[in-house]
Amino acid sequence: MKQRTSKANLKFNNYLFFNLYEVGTKARLLNLYKVKKNSYAGEVIGRIYDLYFGNPINYRKEFRRYYKKEFDNCEQYLVCRFNMSEELARKVCRNKKYYVDLEWKGDQVGDYFSYDDELKNQFWGFVGGLEYED
Repeated sequence: MKQRTSKANLKFNNYLFFNLYEVGTKARLLNLYKVKKNSYAGEVIGRIYDLYFGNPINYRKEFRRYYKKEFDNCEQYLVCRFNMSEELARKVCRNKKYYVDLEWKGDQVGDYFSYDDELKNQFWGFVGGLEYED
């Protein structure tokens, strides 16, 4: 299977920051695994994708819509909102556009996924890798 080479997704505390266009769609991931959408394997892969990348929030739109008057720029917003360092906020502003709060997302399949290292490595390889900043 051909893996994508791109910038890694960033996990900080219970948040996952990523560029949706680098990650790709659920259909692309199913195609890479060569499984059908309505099969059991397709359901599992789809649920894992949704666990990490489902319902993403574009923090730039959130900043412009709600916090532009309060903060001078996006970096200051990220520092205050997510308690990031300034260096990390600059890195996120340069490369990432979306985030997902993983704290409230719970899924039995996603939890079991954490124990299968081979599947986990394949998955993160397809979606651009994972970088921890905790």
